[in-house]
Amino acid sequence: MKKTILCMFSGGVDSTGALWKLLSSDDYKDWHIHVHHICLINQEARAIAEEYAVDKILKKIRSDYDFREFDYTESLIDTSFLKKPLFKTFMFDTEALAFMAAQLCLGNFTIRYIATGRTLSDDDQSSSDFRINKSRSILDTCLMGYPEHLEKPTHIPIVAHLEKKEIWDMLPKEIQMLTHWCRRPSYFDDHVVPCGKCMT
Repeated sequence: MKKTILCMFSGGVDSTGALWKLLSSDDYKDWHIHVHHICLINQEARAIAEEYAVDKILKKIRSDYDFREFDYTESLIDTSFLKKPLFKTFMFDTEALAFMAAQLCLGNFTIRYIATGRTLSDDDQSSSDFRINKSRSILDTCLMGYPEHLEKPTHIPIVAHLEKKEIWDMLPKEIQMLTHWCRRPSYFDDHVVPCGKCMT
């Protein structure tokens, strides 16, 4: 059985870039790809927009491009209750990603690497080190039950050397237009309306 790379996919520009590289680059042609999307329901209300993007992007890739087949699964995490006055916290997507990636790895020992949409731009943010270290701790803790005779899966920096604009330019135009990038969208007649204020 082929070794697997798990691609955590949100439908955003960065994770779409990671998936695109995994499918189009000869560097990964011998690897099986498993794509997983977390429907993360939180205070930002972008779960529906991401779901739309994921569905459209994967359909486009499968219908219009001659890439090898890949597996797809999805899960749901609802943290919308974490709001004032009872709670004063926010679960970042990197935390949910680390938790769910560990569960997938524990259930499929062919997974050797975890690919995400972390970029060079993310590493420039002041809060980046804390979030990265926290997500690594979550992943390591959740993998404590991993068989000792097997090497634990690790993160593979697919697009970590690229700025967001470089990832955008790398994608075909028809794929670019299907991605989602707004953190606080609104909805009108089943259409996603960006807030117009996002810098990411």
